[in-house]
Amino acid sequence: MDRRFVGSTVALVLGFFLLMTGLTAASRGQDAIGQGQALSGAGTILGALAFRSLKRRRLGLCDNSIARRVAEAAAFLSIVALVLLQSNLLARNREPSPHPAIPAWEQLRA
Repeated sequence: MDRRFVGSTVALVLGFFLLMTGLTAASRGQDAIGQGQALSGAGTILGALAFRSLKRRRLGLCDNSIARRVAEAAAFLSIVALVLLQSNLLARNREPSPHPAIPAWEQLRA
C-alpha cells in the first residue's frame, strides 16, 4: 500500500462499514437509521474513490484523460445528489443525526 493514499484507504474502509451497517439496520426495520448510514457510506466511498483518482492524476501516476476528469466530477456530483435528493431531508436536519458522517453544509447552517 502506498503511503500517499492512506487517508483515502481509511475513508474507503469507513464507507464500507457505514454502508454495511446501514443495510443491516434497514433490514432489521430501522429504516431511518439504516437509510442515513447507507447514504453516508455510499457518499464516503464515492468521495474516497474520486479523491484517490484526482490525487493519482495530480501526482502523474496515471493519464490526465477527459474520461477520468468526467468520472471524478460525476462522483462528486453524485455525492451532492445523495445529500440533496433525500425525501425526508428537512425532517432529518431538525433531529440529531444518527450517524457520524454529517454533511458539511449542515454544520454551516447552525
